[in-house]
This record gives sequence, structure tokens and C-alpha cells, in this order.
Amino acid sequence: MHDQLGWTGGSVAHFDLLDARLSASIASAIDITPTFIIGPPRSGTTLLAQILAHGENVLSLSEPFFAVRALRPRASRMMFQILRSYFHWHARVPPTTCTTELFGYLRACAWAKHQRLIIKEVFSEFDRPHPFSNTETTNAIADSGAAIIAIVRDPYDTVASTLRAVNRYLTGWRRRLFWLACEAIPHFKCDEEIVRHATRNWALFADWVRRDCRVLVRYEDLIHDPAAEVRRICDRVALPFHERMIAQRRRPASFGGLGDLNVVLGPSRSIHNRAVGRGRTLTPAAREIVRKVCGPSAAELGYPE
Repeated sequence: MHDQLGWTGGSVAHFDLLDARLSASIASAIDITPTFIIGPPRSGTTLLAQILAHGENVLSLSEPFFAVRALRPRASRMMFQILRSYFHWHARVPPTTCTTELFGYLRACAWAKHQRLIIKEVFSEFDRPHPFSNTETTNAIADSGAAIIAIVRDPYDTVASTLRAVNRYLTGWRRRLFWLACEAIPHFKCDEEIVRHATRNWALFADWVRRDCRVLVRYEDLIHDPAAEVRRICDRVALPFHERMIAQRRRPASFGGLGDLNVVLGPSRSIHNRAVGRGRTLTPAAREIVRKVCGPSAAELGYPE
């Protein structure tokens, strides 16, 4: 099996074989110990990655491995060329790469500037094979022994926010625009399919979290008391806390990648709770789907019915 697949395409099976080597690559990173932020889509992963990007000597990247898996080769290479120029990296983007090569490249960029490397990845499981499915990557990260911050959000709010985002960005002309960058955009026939997928994905993530002891962050706790929660996170992953992490601030200079466009591209905003309770907009039928699939797991993570 040839390693050079990432920029030139390749099946999901190819990526699965390469992901199996990622844990060893991360575990061998003695000089730069990475911290990973992992959670379902629309659970606050991008927000937390941006918050921690305001720390001293931190390089925070959003979904670099997901970009290589899901984007077209030219689009993913363009993204890393933009990041390289923005962050003034001296290392050149490799002409071809796999997950292990990409991790080595990002680690080298952080090491050259004496920065702490924080990588945010979403947990996304589709019926396989599908380029948007990255369970193998997240399992490899967990197996490596790297520091992991798992973030979770109320399942009703997560599903409602996912439904809203899919209907806004993956339909009509926006879907055609995303198709130019992504090889395989998920296609949902109706709102119920979106709800069922987001619900199943949330439940699978909850099971994944409970199998290992890791730093668990609830989105609601981060919103309601950001100072206490960010301090706790920093203590658990040995990252120095700085007041500017939670203050109203400018966009951090050491943050970029994929994710919520309002967070990645826009200026940093004060943390607010307007998104809490969004699950109330779900129909009774959708809420029943969430209750049946996520109920027991949600209660264990502090979300009683």
C-alpha cells in the first residue's frame, strides 16, 4: 500500500489503513505533545478551539485531518497553503500526504515556533464507506494516549443546530458551491433523515466518550461559567490559563482551518447563551427520536429528560 494518497485522492479504505498508523505517530511526538478537541458537529468544538487559541504560544487548528479526508485534493492543498502563508510556516506543504505525514508536518510547524499544538476534529460517523466518516481517525487519536478534550452539548440542541446548518448550507446553490470543494457531500432526502443521522452520531459519540477517561466539557457549562470551565480545562491539559481566553477579543492570530464559518472567519465575540435551548424548535416527532436514541446516554452525561 502506497502512503502518498492524501492530496491525490483515494478510497476511504485507504484512509482507514493510514489512520491505523496515526496513533503511533502521535505517541512518538515527544517534543510537541498535541491536545485534541473532539465532539460531534454543532457541539462547540470550533468555539473551544478558538478560545484556547488565545493562550500563550498556542497553534490551534480546526479539522486538518477531516479536510484531507473530505475535501477534494486541490481544495485541501489550497487550504494548507493558505494556513502556511497566514501563520508564516517555513516548512513546505508536502505534495502528497496521508494522516501520519500531515501530523508530522503540523507538528514540525508548531515545533519551529515553539508553540503548543491543539487540533480540533469532529466526530462524524456515516454508513461506510463515506469520506465524512472519521471514526478510525478519532480511535487512532485515542489509542495514541494524546490529551483529549471531549466536548458534548445537549442532544436536542445539537440535533436542532445540525438540522438548521444542513438546511442552510447543504441545499440549493450553497450545496453546489460546497460540491466544488467536497468530493462527497452528504445527501439527506428530508428533515427526518437529518435528525436520525445527527441523533445516532451523538449517541455513538457518547458511547465513545464513556469508554475512556478523558477531559469532558459540557457546552452549557462552558457558556454559563466560561472562566471556571476554561480554567479547569487548562489545568487538566497543562495549558497556562490567560484572561484573554474568555474576554471579548479580536480573532486569535494562531487559529484557522475548517468549522463554523462565523467562528473561523469572523472576529472573536463574547461568549453568549443564545444557542442554549435551541432543541425546543424541534417537532414533537423529532424530539421523540432524540429521546429514544439518546435518552440513557444523555442522562449519564448530565442531560436528564
